[in-house]
Amino acid sequence: MITNKRLSRLGFLFWIFIIGCGYFAYSTTASATTLPPGYQMSVTESASTMTYGGVFPDFQAQLTVPTDDPLTNPNNFYIMIDSQIVGFGSPGPAPTYSINLPGKFVPMKLPGGQHSVVAGYYSIQLKTAIESTPITLTVLPASPALSCGFITPLPHMLPSPSL
Repeated sequence: MITNKRLSRLGFLFWIFIIGCGYFAYSTTASATTLPPGYQMSVTESASTMTYGGVFPDFQAQLTVPTDDPLTNPNNFYIMIDSQIVGFGSPGPAPTYSINLPGKFVPMKLPGGQHSVVAGYYSIQLKTAIESTPITLTVLPASPALSCGFITPLPHMLPSPSL
């Protein structure tokens, strides 16, 4: 009887541990990214889902920097999907910059599932990269397309009539 009580308590503690870890993982991934003072950055998408092999949604990113840290190299402001850069910004009038990336120009294929999309900026003044709060892109499996057809045999393929 004592063994069953100990096992029940251990089982209960195990589930509390698992639930606590799940909550911690959720709360850390769902929280907003803290940017240095004076910096603002965001990324958006025209749709949060797409079908495997289909056209990506359009992505937009916006960056505002302090006037003493202007964007001089367009490669320093970018959009990433799962740590792979898919589009760059362009220099423009400071202090706000933007990227408008049509989905048809995204040069990659993604497997089914959820993927993280972020905007990033390498600050020469801070000597570090900063990132926006991530958004999620879900790639849904493609629907199979079934088709049915008939093959019409050619005359030389037909059996010869028996006499």
